[in-house]
Amino acid sequence: MLPPALEIRHKVEQILAGLSEVPGEQTVREMLEELNREIGRINAGAHTGPPTRQPLLDVEARLEEWRAERRRRGEPA
Repeated sequence: MLPPALEIRHKVEQILAGLSEVPGEQTVREMLEELNREIGRINAGAHTGPPTRQPLLDVEARLEEWRAERRRRGEPA
């Protein structure tokens, strides 16, 4: 098991890497908002290991990237 700071960074990378495969905007929004809640909990808590410096995600900017990628591939956004 990774320390919380490394675990959340790994989770963020994994989710963002697969985001363009998620078929619906509402699902993408919910995933990002839940991830932000988790980032906030980890950033606010005391834990062992390295400190976390994972910023909250800009949900609207990430959604726009998701839409643009879907359009680029000719898929409905």
